[in-house]
Amino acid sequence: MDFTKNKAFEGFDALANDVVSVDQLTPQLIEFLDKQGFVGIHYQRFDGLQLSQGQLACANFRELRLKAHLWTAVAMVRLEALQLVLCEAQAQGISVLLLKGAALGYQIYESPGLRPGVDIDVYIDKKQIDQVVGLFTALGYDVDATHEESQICFQFCAVKMTDGGQAIVFDVHYQINNQAQYAALFDFQSLLSNSLEIPSISGSARGLSMAHAYVLACVHLQGHFSQGEQIKAVWLYDIHLLLQKMTRADQKLVLQFIEISQLGAVCARWTEVSLHWFEADMPDMVKDYFAGVAKQHKSSCLNGVNPVRQLWDQFYYLSSTRARFDFLKHLFFPASQRIRDKYPNSKLSIPILYGRRAISGLFKRLRKIRM
Repeated sequence: MDFTKNKAFEGFDALANDVVSVDQLTPQLIEFLDKQGFVGIHYQRFDGLQLSQGQLACANFRELRLKAHLWTAVAMVRLEALQLVLCEAQAQGISVLLLKGAALGYQIYESPGLRPGVDIDVYIDKKQIDQVVGLFTALGYDVDATHEESQICFQFCAVKMTDGGQAIVFDVHYQINNQAQYAALFDFQSLLSNSLEIPSISGSARGLSMAHAYVLACVHLQGHFSQGEQIKAVWLYDIHLLLQKMTRADQKLVLQFIEISQLGAVCARWTEVSLHWFEADMPDMVKDYFAGVAKQHKSSCLNGVNPVRQLWDQFYYLSSTRARFDFLKHLFFPASQRIRDKYPNSKLSIPILYGRRAISGLFKRLRKIRM
C-alpha cells in the first residue's frame, strides 16, 4: 500500500531516518517537526556531527535547538506536577497508571523532552472517579464537567496554570479508549497487575508493560484515523521504539492478547505503517504472526473514513441497553453547560443552539463521507 497518498500521513517523508543537513532546515520544516512531536528527535540526530561555527549560528538551527530545549523545560515542569499528584494519590489509596507519552517518555526514550505531548495521560479505576476529582480539586486544578460519566467520552481533563504561566493538563481516562469496541478490552486491574515501575518519575509511578503499551499505541492510532484526523509521527515512532524494547516474554504476551481480543489486523497494519517510515528489525515472533494476518486482512484497517459507521460501532459495542440510551442522550442532547461552552459568545437560547449544533455536526460528517 502506498501510504504517502493518504492525507493522514502528509509530509512524513521529511522525517526519514537519515539526518538532514543544517542547510536543509527551513522554518516550514521546523514548524512541521514541532507539530508532529519530532523536534527533539530531529535535533538529536545532529549530535555527534562536526558542525561548523557557521552552521551552529544558522538561524534555522538555533530555532530547532530552541524548540527542542523548550520541550525539555516543559517536561521538567510537568514532572514536578506529576510527582505531586502521584504522591497524593498514593496517600489516598488511589491507583494510577501512566499512559502514552507520560510513561513512554521515561520508559523508551532517552529523555522525556524527546516525547512531547499536550497533556499528561493517566488511567484510573472508574470506581475511584469521585476520589480522583476531589484530589485534583484539592490541588487547585479546574476539573472539566465531563467527569460525569457518559457513553461518548470516557475521560475528563484537570487543568492548572503554574506561576510561570505553563498550563499543566491531566487527561484522566476511566476507560482506556473512547471507542466502545476497544474500551472493555483493557481491564484496569489486569493492566495494573502487569504494569512496570518507572523509578525515574517516582517510587509510585507505574506505566503499562511494553506489550500492553504497544497494543494501546496501535488502537490509539486506529481511533484517530477512524475519526479522519491527522496522524502524528511521534505516535508511529512510539511503535517503532516499543518493538525494539520488547523481550521474548513481551512478544508472547502481545500475541496472546491480540489473538484473544481480535486486534491482530489493527496491530499488523499500524506496525506496517510505522516501519514504512522508521525502519527497524521487527521481533521474529511478531513478524511471523503478522505475515499471516496481512494475507487475511490486507489493508482493511486503512480504508476510507466512514463517520456514520464509526457512530454505529460506538453504539453497537456498548455493553447494555441503558448504556446505549445514555449514548443517544449525550449525543443529541448534551448538558446545556457544554452547549454554552461550545458557543461562549452566543446570545441565542439553548434550544436554538442545540439545533445549530445538530446542523453543523451533520454537515461536518457529510463532508467526511465525501472525502
